[in-house]
Amino acid sequence: MLALLSARVALLLALRDGPGYGRDLIRRIDATGNGAIRLSPARVYAALDALRRAGLTEARRVSPGGSRGARSRTYYELTPAGVLL
Repeated sequence: MLALLSARVALLLALRDGPGYGRDLIRRIDATGNGAIRLSPARVYAALDALRRAGLTEARRVSPGGSRGARSRTYYELTPAGVLL
């Protein structure tokens, strides 16, 4: 539970810099965390889903325009409740 709480806090802090998708947020946390927290994609997506269900973030799916084989991404951003934390 403590690891998930740490992932949530790290993601909320990373999202203060603006919207992002899973891998982007992992890179942001790695760049600013000085190795204090290492997040796997599975942990990040579970924490992002929990933040969304708690009303602290919003998710929107963005489909690539015209790139063959490109995958859609889900971008997350803070809601007003998430900003207040």
